[in-house]
Amino acid sequence: MYGPKMNKLKHFVNKAKINKLLPSNGKWLDVCCGEAWHFSVCKKGSEKVGIDISEHQIERAKKKNPTCKFICDDVIDVKIENDYFDLVTSFWGGYCYFPTFNLIEKFFTKIIDSTKTGGNVYVDIIPPPTYFNESEYSEILNTTLTFDKSNKERWVYHDSGGDHYMLSPSIESISKIFEGKFKSYEFKNTDLLGQHAFENFVAKSKI
Repeated sequence: MYGPKMNKLKHFVNKAKINKLLPSNGKWLDVCCGEAWHFSVCKKGSEKVGIDISEHQIERAKKKNPTCKFICDDVIDVKIENDYFDLVTSFWGGYCYFPTFNLIEKFFTKIIDSTKTGGNVYVDIIPPPTYFNESEYSEILNTTLTFDKSNKERWVYHDSGGDHYMLSPSIESISKIFEGKFKSYEFKNTDLLGQHAFENFVAKSKI
C-alpha cells in the first residue's frame, strides 16, 4: 500500500527495534507474519513462530525460514501457549482486516496472553489514513481510499486485488486494552517520507 521506498524504511525501523526488544535466545511470535521477512533478517531468538491465515504466504515463509515454525490459521481461533514468548510482534496493521472492534480486541488480547511475564510487544498501529489520497503514493500506486462518511475509522483500500474493507480504531481505544498489563507502553509516530503512516506501539515488561 505504501510503495517500495516506504517499505524499505519501515523494514529498517522494525529490524532495529526488534534487536533491542528480543533477548539473544528469546522466543519470538510474529502474528500476521506474511512471508516472515523479519525472521529472515533478524538472527536473534532461539525459537521463532509465525502465524498467518494465508496458505500462500505461509508456504513462502517456510521456504525463506526453514528452521522456523509456521501455523496457517486465524489468530483468533488458533491455540497459542500463554505466558510463553519473550517478544510478540505484528506489522503492517493486519488487525485492520477484522470487521469489528470486538474481534480487534480479541486479537490484541491473544497477543498479550501469549507474552510471558517480563516480555515485550511491538506492533504497528495504523490510524485512519486520511492523508493517503493526497499523498504521492496514491498517484504512484494508482490507488485510492474511500472513507465511511459516518465513521472515519472504517475505510476501503482499492488495489488490483479488489476492495479491502478496513477498520482502524483510535489509538486511545487500543491503548486501553493494554492498560495495567505492562510496566510501560508508548506510541511513536513513524513519519516515513513525510507520511504519518504508522504508530509504532511498544509495550515493555508484561506484569
